[in-house]
Amino acid sequence: MGISQLDEATWFPKARREVIGRVFNDAPKSLQDLLPFALATKSDAAVEFWRELAVQWLRRDTSGSMTRPVLEHLITLAGKKTLKPAQLRGAIEMFLVSANGPASSADAREALFALGNEVSLAQAHGIYISAARKAAKVSLPKTPPHLDGPIPALTVFETAELTIELAEIALEKKPDAEGKKLVALARKQVAWRRDEKRKLPPPADTRTSVPPTSKAKGPGFALARAALMEACNIDHVSGRGTSIKSGVQHGLSLGESWWLEVVDEALMRADARAAFEKRNQKTSKPIEHVVWRGGDKANALWLVRLAATPKRYALLVKLGRNWSTQEGDLESIAATIPEMWFAKAMPIIEKRR
Repeated sequence: MGISQLDEATWFPKARREVIGRVFNDAPKSLQDLLPFALATKSDAAVEFWRELAVQWLRRDTSGSMTRPVLEHLITLAGKKTLKPAQLRGAIEMFLVSANGPASSADAREALFALGNEVSLAQAHGIYISAARKAAKVSLPKTPPHLDGPIPALTVFETAELTIELAEIALEKKPDAEGKKLVALARKQVAWRRDEKRKLPPPADTRTSVPPTSKAKGPGFALARAALMEACNIDHVSGRGTSIKSGVQHGLSLGESWWLEVVDEALMRADARAAFEKRNQKTSKPIEHVVWRGGDKANALWLVRLAATPKRYALLVKLGRNWSTQEGDLESIAATIPEMWFAKAMPIIEKRR
């Protein structure tokens, strides 16, 4: 049963499915029965953790304390991505030490089940996850990020531009002259890289302009430095997206709940811009705000408000292989949302219009 469902899980990379398949054959029956549970989460992290259970953790459970409810909870925790892998492993270590030792394991079991009550980050972008994992539990949102839509997909340019945008927001809160200079350099670098016809003069060697890290200089400087690093790494696959994941954590010092909301909104705008751009779909004005986003494996929809007066909206729709864009007032555009999403979309649209 589990192995057939694994073959059908095409959302999980084929090479990884083959690894899981080999582990499955040697796994105990109790864990084989849990593979469908892991696959049902539709989370790559949950499936990878199932493998970790098979090759590492169950072998250390000499007392049999990792019962099915415990294993299901651990797989769910891994899939939610609310804990760093090291934190999850540390919690399991503590549980096993208590469960396999002379003391009662009731407290350890209770502590284990108390983990992961936050909103799942399984469908969150890695940049958002990086910030959320550093925030206090009380600061985490009560609703899923990205309007509970698909994981945002950014182009390499949008990743750099997103970092610039976040840096500018942080610098508005806490100005820093050096940070502003770094942002200006990052903008020049991105503009030059976007200029396919190379009409713009090449910027100076911006990589040599990247200063050392400095926590004392504040979040604006840290994000501005990350922005310049992302701009310099546009052509370097291994370096893309790493600076922003570190830099975005510094923004939490400006107000954790506020910053997570800022990052969420900025990611959705970048995702929408990337979606329009990748399909050569144009809007009459720049995208100002993402009102709603949704879809499934075959379809995707973005409803955005444009920077125009009176208010004007655009809807980008992918149905199967077909892409289309419409613009107009909110009522006429919202009316074109396919019926299968309309009822779920309208309360969000009314709230965020």
